[in-house]
Amino acid sequence: MSGAVTGRSAVALPWLCPAADALLTLTDAAPLARTLAGDFAFCAHVARFLRPSLTPTCRPFDAVTLTQPSLAAAAASLLESVAGKTPLAPLDLPAPLHDAIERAVALAGLLATETPGVAPGVAALATRLAYLGWVAAAAVNAAAVVACLADADHRLDPLETQRRHFGLDCPAVTRRLAARWRFPDWLTALLGSLRLPAADAARLGAPLDLFRVVRAAIAIVEQSGTPLGLVEPGTADDIAPQELFLLAAKLAARVPTPAAFHPAPPPTPVALFVRLLRTSALARRSQAAVWLAAAEDRVDQLTQLLTELRGEFDYELRDAKLAGLAEFAAGAGHEINNPLAIISGNAQLLLGKAADPDSRKSLLTIVRQTKRIHDILQGTRHFARPPQPSPETVELARWLPGVLSSLQGEAEQKGLSLTTDLHGLDRALTIDVDPQHLRQALGHLVQNAIDAAPKGGWVRVGVQVYPRAVRLTVDDNGPGPTAEHVEHLFDPFFSGRSAGRGRGIGLSIAWRLAQLNGGDVRYTPRPDGATRFTLTVPHAGTLTAPQPTPARKSA
Repeated sequence: MSGAVTGRSAVALPWLCPAADALLTLTDAAPLARTLAGDFAFCAHVARFLRPSLTPTCRPFDAVTLTQPSLAAAAASLLESVAGKTPLAPLDLPAPLHDAIERAVALAGLLATETPGVAPGVAALATRLAYLGWVAAAAVNAAAVVACLADADHRLDPLETQRRHFGLDCPAVTRRLAARWRFPDWLTALLGSLRLPAADAARLGAPLDLFRVVRAAIAIVEQSGTPLGLVEPGTADDIAPQELFLLAAKLAARVPTPAAFHPAPPPTPVALFVRLLRTSALARRSQAAVWLAAAEDRVDQLTQLLTELRGEFDYELRDAKLAGLAEFAAGAGHEINNPLAIISGNAQLLLGKAADPDSRKSLLTIVRQTKRIHDILQGTRHFARPPQPSPETVELARWLPGVLSSLQGEAEQKGLSLTTDLHGLDRALTIDVDPQHLRQALGHLVQNAIDAAPKGGWVRVGVQVYPRAVRLTVDDNGPGPTAEHVEHLFDPFFSGRSAGRGRGIGLSIAWRLAQLNGGDVRYTPRPDGATRFTLTVPHAGTLTAPQPTPARKSA
């Protein structure tokens, strides 16, 4: 089979046939849940045929559930219909895929036991079925799955690589099969929304707490192993509250290494596979099949568009807010500076003539405070009206250590470890930026980390290279911002720190300078508890000239 049609063939699968032991267990008076819960095909069978349907709070593998007549009746009908035909091949999952599924399922079960209102059995079942697209692709073309996972581009862009190998990405296959196999509505919504923000998934019908548990478990496994593209990585949206992420990362250490996978054969020679594929082919020739395919493609497009829009909306709103604040700050600073100069000049003139000690003390206070206001206005004007950039080609590996050396002394005074991770960085890598702008922007981010890190803590600066951009990451082990503070992090003069720890203008200036150079600054929560700010700058030759700051018009 051609790899490019693997996705469409996976969507046309009539059934994933459980192993013989799993089906025979249905005839026992007290079925063994452990035998059934680990069989992927049987989990899909339960989601399809259990009557009454699964609920988010049920126990999907207890005796009451597994002895429902609908499960045995449906299995008997399917097997009887295909009797005498060539047997279906056993599921042959590549080791990275099998290990990811088992680790995520185990982690979701552990995480659910620590999360009120989430049933561990349902969390494990939903997490296993989140990989349905991958398993279906392996069922029809195991070689294509192996090739896709081995493709070097898959780690950088999983979905596009899957489309190139399969014709459809695996989340799209999962959405289609969940709908065609008529999984319960809440489960279909959960499986089809894993790349969306939790709030949007809940609006579509996914149980919110269960959704967060499933996605947190998958995200932790993908971060530490083979990325399969089931969740959106590196975003600042609510994959899960930070406390849930930290708990998932902690519990991941308790997940045992999955046992080696040995494909189990299906029960008997079956004809259902051939018969339903023929029926599916006839249905595709009809207008209904054409409409269904077009509707499913449209759902894919809308889902992808919604993911992109929601991922960027908060940042675009922040940028618009800060641009307005910059214009306001430029005007306010200009208007305040003139009377301030008059006040300071007159106070100094009177100081030269005053003989009374009390008068001199009061005048000195006025002079000091006007100087302080002047310094604040200077910072405000630097945020509002920084000099326009003069881009140069900068060799990052040579430039970065020199920038950080000026901050080593302050870090050492506080007993901090300030390190730079340049391991594997191409020495010839260049970026197009104004070096002074970038020096100031990165300096503000590192200074912010130094101020926030506890005595004896650490600050790390790293580099991540992407096709069109370079990301400079600044991590520290200080307490991160609270949820209430996150939306105000880049507001001028906002500070979530205690009094005396700065005026809160540094992050605003870093954002402003990065923006002028075609880049951006973002706060990115880390599941390991570290605080990270990311400064993005373009590769050499990719910089788009920034729009000049409009001149302020006097009233």
